Amino acid sequence: MHHAGERDGPHAAERRVADDDRAADGPALKALVPCAADAGPRVSDRAADLGWTLGCSAPATAGDLPHADIQAGRALQRALATGAPAVVHTTDPLTLHALVAPADARDLARTRFAPLDEAGSPGAPVLLGTLRTWLTLHGSWDRTATALGVHRNTVRHRLARVADLLDLDLQDPGTRMELWFALQWLPGEAPHQHP
Repeated sequence: MHHAGERDGPHAAERRVADDDRAADGPALKALVPCAADAGPRVSDRAADLGWTLGCSAPATAGDLPHADIQAGRALQRALATGAPAVVHTTDPLTLHALVAPADARDLARTRFAPLDEAGSPGAPVLLGTLRTWLTLHGSWDRTATALGVHRNTVRHRLARVADLLDLDLQDPGTRMELWFALQWLPGEAPHQHP
């Protein structure tokens, strides 16, 4: 990957090498790539030619690298789910994220998903990963199953469990939107969960 700019802000990036139908299970590489604090990474066209799938964070300082790692992981998950060769996390001051205080957003997310801690097997991380992938793929059972490498009935069962534990109707677009934002704000969640 080639990036322009000065070395004033490291940029966490995550890459998975496509391996036929097993892109989500392929080897992974995390890299710090220098770039200017006010510029995002430039993703080389060669990445797709090489079969790479990239997820890049927004520029971050050394102290923000754990958060940048989560951003890169989420960007990678979106890239894998949509088939894009690369997704770059962006920050925009005109988004809901800019309007809600980070501490309030984290509290909302913790409270919203707390009932999943009582889920039992397969556990909250798997249920959250399934929910995130399903929402990313606009509620497509088949595409979610493919992205996670599980049967579509497994996806349906997991999401029924989420709906039951959270006492929500996942067919309601307002509920889906609320859950999407809460997932973005969930602190400490691993960026990519395997089934």
